Amino acid sequence: MRTFRRVKEKRCHAITVERAADLAADVARLSDPDQHYLSAASDRLD
Repeated sequence: MRTFRRVKEKRCHAITVERAADLAADVARLSDPDQHYLSAASDRLD
């Protein structure tokens, strides 16, 4: 049961990281369209 709770906590953290990565990707796209690898990295987190 403890393992399940730990996985759940990591999933919640991953969602936060994913949102941050999405924001970073949007900013990168606005400043430099060639930096598309950031959005690919955020897709891999899901």
